Amino acid sequence: MTGKQFGDPSLEEAYIYPPPGKWFKGFEEIERHFPSAEVFSIPILGEDMRRVDSGSLMSRINAAEFEGMAPGTVIFVGPQGSGGNPRAELLFVHRPEGWNTLFRPDTGRWEEVVHGETGQKLYASADFSPLAALKTQRKPHQEKIDHMKKLLAEGWMLTLPPDTTPIRNIPFTPPVKPGEGLKPPLDWEDIRKHLEEGGRINLQGPLGKNTA
Repeated sequence: MTGKQFGDPSLEEAYIYPPPGKWFKGFEEIERHFPSAEVFSIPILGEDMRRVDSGSLMSRINAAEFEGMAPGTVIFVGPQGSGGNPRAELLFVHRPEGWNTLFRPDTGRWEEVVHGETGQKLYASADFSPLAALKTQRKPHQEKIDHMKKLLAEGWMLTLPPDTTPIRNIPFTPPVKPGEGLKPPLDWEDIRKHLEEGGRINLQGPLGKNTA
């Protein structure tokens, strides 16, 4: 394996890892060098993107167990998303052999290596607990959906423009229109997807009060 390491120190016998945002394109080559490598992510809220300390944590490996994976086997690639979106992700790559190992053909094993002059390892480790603290189980637009559920229970209705069909209860079975087949029922996950795609929802109260 030839190339350069990302992060410090620079070495001549390590693979160059693609920068954040390009890992999709380069992952096949990573797998070619490291067949066991697997990409995974953890969900965070878009508003928490600003809390990701990318400068000190990107290109670092986990100093302690992280997401059930052994120390030294997970490297932080970086965040994906933006503060303007409700949902974002933190991207990682896991190698069970550890990121501070290289393959030795004479032994047929992945073995830990250090820089000959400095004794430094290929990749520095870091505390990933600040990243773990950002993990969320809350789905995007949940506040809006909870609010709509409350309004429907109070007799409001909603429409999904440009469709003007009134929806008073969810799940909702769309009426069959001439020339169209039966459509599957609409549930709250469909409403969430509509919002994620930038769709508009109009709400109308029992007395004709409108909101969007």
